Amino acid sequence: MRYDPATATWLAAAPESALRRPAYGDIGEPKSSIWSFLRVEGMLDGNCVSEEHMTKSDNDSAPARIDKAIAELGDWRGQTLSRMRKLIREADPDVVEEVKWVKPSNPAGVPTWSHEGIICTAETYKTTVKLTFAKGASLEDPSDLFNSSLAGNTRRAIDIHEGQEIDARAFKALIRAAVEFNTAQARSKRAK
Repeated sequence: MRYDPATATWLAAAPESALRRPAYGDIGEPKSSIWSFLRVEGMLDGNCVSEEHMTKSDNDSAPARIDKAIAELGDWRGQTLSRMRKLIREADPDVVEEVKWVKPSNPAGVPTWSHEGIICTAETYKTTVKLTFAKGASLEDPSDLFNSSLAGNTRRAIDIHEGQEIDARAFKALIRAAVEFNTAQARSKRAK
């Protein structure tokens, strides 16, 4: 199976009938099936993984890719993202940096910080650096840092504009709260 960037589709050597996802109730699924491959590669979870991403080398690691994205911004957005990244790492030294949702329309992907689940993601726009907390609606935010995506039941976001400073202590407390929430959920799942 390979990704064709010209048509933005995945091409398979298998006949079309082999690409049918097993129906609910099908008995078993061979480990070599295309669906097992897609599950392993994360594509059934909504993640678009390019061929380049699947074979990335050590010097193309997630932290290096995030460094590169920050450097390419070269303005206040890069400085802001760099500062927030530093605060995330200070708040949780065990945080895992990842680059998710790599696709033709966004080849750089989305910087993501995880610890027993996604803590937050970062996106940059022309006038905003947006940090979206995956389970933000479940977190206490006594400093009212969340200022975007407030209507949903799951996520919350912090939109940072040029010249705006975020309280470092409050932000780190929010990161630690997200880690505690993820850890508690993971522990609960393991206990079941």
